[in-house]
Amino acid sequence: MQSKGEKVDTIEKLAIEMREGFKRTNEKIDEKIEQLAAITANGFRDVYGRIDGLEKKMDEGFKSVDVRFEQVNGKIDGIGRRIDSEVDQRIELGLRVEKVEAKVFPELKR
Repeated sequence: MQSKGEKVDTIEKLAIEMREGFKRTNEKIDEKIEQLAAITANGFRDVYGRIDGLEKKMDEGFKSVDVRFEQVNGKIDGIGRRIDSEVDQRIELGLRVEKVEAKVFPELKR
């Protein structure tokens, strides 16, 4: 059987061992947290890199679409000018025909 002093020594040794065990456990937990933080940071870096790449591709795609829209708008403007020109020509032709009709067929004059 242990004496009172031996019991105290045993309890103190157990307390020291427990503190050291907790300290080692805390160190391991801290190490795992640091590893997890590094993995997470690398993952985010990779995700941000992918997002940047996608943004660049989207910007290029939108620029290409903008160029196509500008080309289509140019063609529409050209068609509009051509239609306006044809309308003007037909109006002018109609006026010339009216003048000729008035000379040739005065009775049709209104």
